[in-house]
Amino acid sequence: MAFVRLAAVGASTPADNNAEPFLTNEFNNTRALTDQYLPITKFRTYIDPNSLANDPLDQKIRTCAHSLASMATANQFIDDGCCQ
Repeated sequence: MAFVRLAAVGASTPADNNAEPFLTNEFNNTRALTDQYLPITKFRTYIDPNSLANDPLDQKIRTCAHSLASMATANQFIDDGCCQ
């Protein structure tokens, strides 16, 4: 969460400020996915290699990450709804 706070402190434009909730959502979704899979690995339970490919939360994280990367590359805030 420290990197999200660091990004919020470094926000210098309205677009930066608008993107901060997206970063927070992405962090929270990644933590939720990690919390889902850590217990499986702790008990060395078999994980199907395709499990992430079929996981809706993983798909949401990937879509949001692509959107955030596009915003960073274009240096423009675009709310396409995928990071909600």
